[in-house]
Amino acid sequence: MIRRNNPFIDFDQLEGSIRTHAEQLRVQGYASPDEVLAQYRAAEAYLDRAEELNQPRSRIPRRFAPLLRFGSMGQLFLKAYNLALLPTRRSNALQIEALRELLGAGLTLTKRIEDLEREIERLRNKGE
Repeated sequence: MIRRNNPFIDFDQLEGSIRTHAEQLRVQGYASPDEVLAQYRAAEAYLDRAEELNQPRSRIPRRFAPLLRFGSMGQLFLKAYNLALLPTRRSNALQIEALRELLGAGLTLTKRIEDLEREIERLRNKGE
């Protein structure tokens, strides 16, 4: 809450400017908090799928299926394949983790904005 104890600041003008800017942002098509939460859930679903796909293979990819006819050679190839892709899986895991942290920060900010908007509305109604 802004303290109105500084005589050099026109708080009514400041508050009007903030309201005008906030309204312009809403009119320009910025997402509502509900839309942001829906986008957050969709992004979480994509990250869940990315984590699923980032697991080591339990079977040889189809394009390498002819190697299965060599028996134990196929299993050796699978181990080598998983080992070769280990740095990529680690990189993917770090990127997924970073995106989850960014999404969490965005969600926290969205909830905080919602709380502040409710508080502003409550104070506005209290003052009337």
